[in-house]
Amino acid sequence: MEIFLWGVVVVGYLVAIICVYKVYVFAFSLFNEVPFVASDTSIIRESLKYLDLKSTDNFIDIGSGDGKVVFLAHKLYPNLKSYTGIDFSTPLILQSNLKRKLMFLSNVKFHKKDALMYNYSQYNKVFLYMTTDMTSRIMNVIKDQLPEKSIVVSAVFGMGEFEKENEVTVHKVKLNKKEVTITIWKK
Repeated sequence: MEIFLWGVVVVGYLVAIICVYKVYVFAFSLFNEVPFVASDTSIIRESLKYLDLKSTDNFIDIGSGDGKVVFLAHKLYPNLKSYTGIDFSTPLILQSNLKRKLMFLSNVKFHKKDALMYNYSQYNKVFLYMTTDMTSRIMNVIKDQLPEKSIVVSAVFGMGEFEKENEVTVHKVKLNKKEVTITIWKK
């Protein structure tokens, strides 16, 4: 009985630590240009379909946050060449890398990087889930770096000013009784 009680206490402390950590990450992100907002799994699933992922693809999630998109891409499309997530948040990158190590995923990587300064030349499939303004700024950085036949998908938010100067396709999709915008750019 005593061992059981100690187990309950330990689990209780772990739950409390995780809750405090989640609050810390959310609060910390509010002071950044693009705050962390957990993405809806149904939106991610639908958006990934538009990337037409194949075994020869190098996938990147720009602004990967907790890694949810990268892990789901790996689960749904397990044979890609590589999966990468970049984010500016140290706690979120540490969390993602810990999960990656616990799952023994060798072709999944997470890096703490500035999305506007990163070299995207090795990636041909790109996922974005961030504000319209930041998406537009990133698109202006990556459009010349990506190889030919690359595809970029922006979920929920459009590509802002980038859309006015470049040809994009906008899809309105009904998910969970609400309309979601998915914007696609193909090089």
